[in-house]
Amino acid sequence: MSKSAEEIINAVFSQSGLKLEPDDPLVALLLFIDRQYEQQRTLLEDHENAFLLNLDQRLQQVHEVYEALEQQKQHIRLDLITHTQRLVRKEVAEQGRELYKHSLRWVAFGFVLMFLLQVFILARTL
Repeated sequence: MSKSAEEIINAVFSQSGLKLEPDDPLVALLLFIDRQYEQQRTLLEDHENAFLLNLDQRLQQVHEVYEALEQQKQHIRLDLITHTQRLVRKEVAEQGRELYKHSLRWVAFGFVLMFLLQVFILARTL
């Protein structure tokens, strides 16, 4: 807000004790400086507001990218969990089949031993 000539005269007097008249060229110069100062302050405020608005927009973009990356991270985690579960199921099934094959071999071996034992017992009794 620009000062009036009277306000400038009073400010100079209160700070320096020097009494200026309204038609003094220094008053015109001080009014000019005050107006220039106000214009520069307004320009600086406008620039600062534009800068802060731009900064807010960029921050919003960063936040959106962060959210997208978080969603992608969750998707990757779920994919990894699903893939790991499939691998574990496959491995367990494969181990179960192998165990079943080995068990069948032992069962077959047991039957053969029982048969041979019965043949041996039968041969001894004859």
